[in-house]
Amino acid sequence: MIIDSVHRHGDDLVQMIRSPDATVAMAKAKPEVFEALRRDEDEAITELCANPTLAPVYAAGGGVRRRFIDANGAVFFEVTLKSSHCISH
Repeated sequence: MIIDSVHRHGDDLVQMIRSPDATVAMAKAKPEVFEALRRDEDEAITELCANPTLAPVYAAGGGVRRRFIDANGAVFFEVTLKSSHCISH
């Protein structure tokens, strides 16, 4: 998976993460694999609270969204880190 692009949506930063080898159709055929990936990403995204580059985003009330897409741009899933999750970090 690679970060394809990053853009701003409202107060949030959205990372578009492309999987060049998997498709949404493949995900539908093996939902347990992609659900496990989604759970892992949901837990891992909190590590971004420690990234000092993102501190101004959190201070302004924004967050980070990681949107996982296939080679054709179809969305697998999205995980979100709200600024409130980083207040105590």
